[in-house]
Amino acid sequence: MRSLSWFAQRRSLPFAAPLIAAAVLSPPCSAQTPDVCVLGDFEQESWEGLTPSREQVKMGESSGKWADLKAHSSVGPATMPRDWSHYDRLLFWLYSEKNNGQSLTLVCNSDNPADAEGWDYFYYHFRVDWTGWKLLNLRLGPDLQPTRKPKGWHSLDSFGFHAGGWQNQPLPDTVLYFDDVKLVRDPAALTLVDRQATCGDDGSVAV
Repeated sequence: MRSLSWFAQRRSLPFAAPLIAAAVLSPPCSAQTPDVCVLGDFEQESWEGLTPSREQVKMGESSGKWADLKAHSSVGPATMPRDWSHYDRLLFWLYSEKNNGQSLTLVCNSDNPADAEGWDYFYYHFRVDWTGWKLLNLRLGPDLQPTRKPKGWHSLDSFGFHAGGWQNQPLPDTVLYFDDVKLVRDPAALTLVDRQATCGDDGSVAV
């Protein structure tokens, strides 16, 4: 069973080598800092704790399925870009089979050796109160809040979703699917705003 202890143990791992490798091996997050950085599309690779699935898909041909949360209480990518400071938001699609009120905590680990008080990270608590697909659009900073004194968005060690800890309890009937997990700059995020298009009598289109 993997819970808070799994995530805390990762603080002591030598993150530099795998994270540098991730920056090289992940073209969507190149050194040119594109407007969109894909953290998980689940087409070829999955995350720790997730299994590739074609049962429920939002983008592409596959998603990442999270089931049996008691056995797999935490999920997240094995490697990722370390510097998120050029981005404004974290977006991801999450499908829930049931509206069961499952509590989850998203954690971005940014441990600060200069802070002796304890574990330093950014977090976001949320509850699964829907069925089907839902887009979560989280602002780095306003939505993802710091605990203690994290080094900052320029120096992340790992991130993941947790069904244990923080008073969360894995529920036996929770089945979730992740898809299209990405970081975006605000100009890219603005395209998510719903707009109505109206057609004029002359054939013109007004947005």
